[in-house]
Amino acid sequence: MLDCRQATELAQAGLDHPLPVRARFKLALHRLVCAPCRIYKRQIAQLRRVGMQLRDSADHTRHLDDAARERIRARLRAASQEPPGAQE
Repeated sequence: MLDCRQATELAQAGLDHPLPVRARFKLALHRLVCAPCRIYKRQIAQLRRVGMQLRDSADHTRHLDDAARERIRARLRAASQEPPGAQE
């Protein structure tokens, strides 16, 4: 069975290209027993949807001042250093 690190790596790889059947099965099996990885899956899917929407829409960041942009960057950096599922 996969550990959380391996599951996260597979989930990330699955964003770039379709996973083989065996890898999808292993990932699904891990998520059945791991709530933090299920949360991580939902968060990544939501981020992907938002990213695609932003890509397809106008540049809304021009309305942010420098302080707001830095707060966003700091939170993203902090979130990327947390283990999967640490924040709910």
